[in-house]
Amino acid sequence: EQAIEAAQMREKFGIKGKYLLYIARIEHPGKNHLGLLKAYQALPRHIMNEYELVLGGGEWNNAEIVMDYYAKMPQKQRIHFLGYVDNGDIAALYQNASLYVFPSLYEGFGLPMLEAFAAGVPVICSNNSSLPEIGAEAVKLFDASDPQSIADCIENVLCNAPLQLQMIFWGKERLKSFSWEQHAKRIFESLEAQSSGS
Repeated sequence: EQAIEAAQMREKFGIKGKYLLYIARIEHPGKNHLGLLKAYQALPRHIMNEYELVLGGGEWNNAEIVMDYYAKMPQKQRIHFLGYVDNGDIAALYQNASLYVFPSLYEGFGLPMLEAFAAGVPVICSNNSSLPEIGAEAVKLFDASDPQSIADCIENVLCNAPLQLQMIFWGKERLKSFSWEQHAKRIFESLEAQSSGS
């Protein structure tokens, strides 16, 4: 699908300014949306005022726990749950994000990380499962079980423009380590593992 224009994408999803992005099915606790919502609440007010939080992905296991928490948040007008997003919209979402936040508690292979690298977006992620290995020096890590750790990592990167440029550069470099052939094999293995229920 053809990528849509940034302005169209913003209008479609009601995104007004700069934003933090996370794309994952809403599955609790695995994908850790709750941790990210709590981290967003813990951000200094000036950062929250400047950056919205955008979450793309369909509802999955225990999504209601996440949505119930969101419904009670005073900041909810700054947070966008987009539901399932098609490929054309996803490309525009990545390209216009200020930061990709990957707070998953378990991840087989972090495909969104590579998509963010390709779009030239700095990535911060959990210090667990495969993510630190895939991101290597291109990512900054946080403790996904601690919303304050996530918030601190968001703040550190957003308040440091030279660091962001360095992370974008290293992300593009890191991408070169993943040939599409190798990449397709990892995705296939990850899908097989998921379908066998592991």
